[in-house]
Amino acid sequence: MGQVKAALVQEDLRVRVVRRRVRTGSRELTIVRPEPPLRCVALYRQNDDEWRMSVDRPDGRRLAALFLLAARSSHSLIHLPTRSAALAPAFDDEHEVPFDLVLAPRALQFRPGHWKRVRQLASSRANSGSVTSVSPPLADLPEPGPEMPLGLWPYQYRELMARQQREQPSNWQRPPRIQDQIQAETLFLTGDPMDYRAAARDLVDLTVYGPPHAQVGHFIPGGCYYHICRDLGPWDGAHVEYAPSWAH
Repeated sequence: MGQVKAALVQEDLRVRVVRRRVRTGSRELTIVRPEPPLRCVALYRQNDDEWRMSVDRPDGRRLAALFLLAARSSHSLIHLPTRSAALAPAFDDEHEVPFDLVLAPRALQFRPGHWKRVRQLASSRANSGSVTSVSPPLADLPEPGPEMPLGLWPYQYRELMARQQREQPSNWQRPPRIQDQIQAETLFLTGDPMDYRAAARDLVDLTVYGPPHAQVGHFIPGGCYYHICRDLGPWDGAHVEYAPSWAH
């Protein structure tokens, strides 16, 4: 079977969001959430020190759009209430805990310790916010990553990536690492615009090469004939894997 990639078009990066303004003391913040929430983006903490994220093609691309939006919106928090998302395939309730995700641009200098109060204010019935549609331009994405061959087991994929890094180090130079913090059942990823754009590129690559992989074997989450995953940009703390849509 030939590899038919799921090409990306501008409309794939369109996502509806609701913007809510919150005032804490003398400071006003803008909280941006996808509306409706992304049902096929799941984030789990594993064994206290590892993270697993699962995305399907449509919501994986919308998530990439939100990373690009974070790169352009240095004074807004991007909040994804992923704790309420449908459980991803192979969810392990003994070792995995659902978490929300917040993209907190470094320029904002937001302290996660304030998040519980900010979230409460943003979720107030009196704070209806304004709904709009955003679609960051494709030009915001860095150049595509290396091709992802079909039919690789996870260890073969890791070996391939390691070899490509040795042979083409200039293609694998990463911007500064994204910093992660935990507060109130929420994972905060703090970074600069280039960090978020790199993460968006990896998410898009995952959704480009994931669907054709899903055509060559039965789906077994976490490691299968077409298992396909990436680290998330300059933050290597999460194993992000493609999965066929699991919620409707």
